[in-house]
Amino acid sequence: VKSAFFALNIPFGEQWNVDFEGRNNEEVRRQVTVLNVFGPTGTAVGTTTRSLSRKFTKFTPRVNPSRKPRDEWTFYVSGAVGEKSGGFNGATADVQAYDSETNTTFELGAKQTLWDRRLQLNYALIAIDWKDLQLSVPDTIPAPGSTLQEPNFIGNVKGADSKGFEVEAQVVLTDRLKGRLSASYVLSQFKDGTIDTTFGRLCETTGAAACVFLPRTRVGTVPGPLPLGGNDLPRTPKTNASAGLDYSIPVMNVELSLGGDLTDQSKYYAENLNMASIPSRTLLNLSVGIGDPDGAWSVSLWSKNVTDELCASSAFAVSVVNQYIPAFAQGATFGPSARYNFEPGK
Repeated sequence: VKSAFFALNIPFGEQWNVDFEGRNNEEVRRQVTVLNVFGPTGTAVGTTTRSLSRKFTKFTPRVNPSRKPRDEWTFYVSGAVGEKSGGFNGATADVQAYDSETNTTFELGAKQTLWDRRLQLNYALIAIDWKDLQLSVPDTIPAPGSTLQEPNFIGNVKGADSKGFEVEAQVVLTDRLKGRLSASYVLSQFKDGTIDTTFGRLCETTGAAACVFLPRTRVGTVPGPLPLGGNDLPRTPKTNASAGLDYSIPVMNVELSLGGDLTDQSKYYAENLNMASIPSRTLLNLSVGIGDPDGAWSVSLWSKNVTDELCASSAFAVSVVNQYIPAFAQGATFGPSARYNFEPGK
């Protein structure tokens, strides 16, 4: 891997500032595969080596103009390009390599201190455009002499779009009580023209003792190419929100602190076809602690998912066996934390 990076800051007057960044990345990937060689009787008679090599080169710039009309206010616009390098599939795949995936990100936002410095407010609008999205796709050409579908491989599809906003606030309600709030809404969908056939292979339901790859030409069992345009990207909830409070009070020679937050996440889909979803969940976290008023040390006891909610954190679609395999989030957890500051007050 070879990379070259630069960063440039140019101020304009007293309020304007522009940051320029750029990275030129050159990555060479290689794959060496040892394959068996079979004789006329189907017996392995030796091996052969296949070597593949590809170079991926991409320049990824970022520009970020901003304006500070006052010391505690910043308004900004940001545009950036990112890349995920391509790679290689297995030795039997008809498409042996896949190309890089790129994304272009735009952000318009602000960071403001308000209410006599008692409120810190950050908010932004975000848009992301993915192109040549790397996705699990089928092997479109069966092995010689066979009509059976082969294992899926990584390929490039048209792309996806994400649009949304996020907001974060921290507020000093009193000298002892502080609040925090964060929320986001992001709609991430595949572009029109994107197709998927991950579920083209299913288990036989009659006369088969185990799951097999089904013939591609079988009508009514193999879905074939399915359009994804307008479908949500998997594992991307539309909304996330969190609200919390922290309260502190002096008790004898120490400071007692109480804290809690409530987090909420909307449902999201487990796979590209949007056939199964992970339900929404709301979790409560609490903490209590004592510490030195000057911040030299603190000891706390925390608890996550206090109400012991049973919920799935993710799920994976396994098309070979036509099943979804869920993973469950942790139940109620408790633990202590301790901190010591060698430079109190800093």
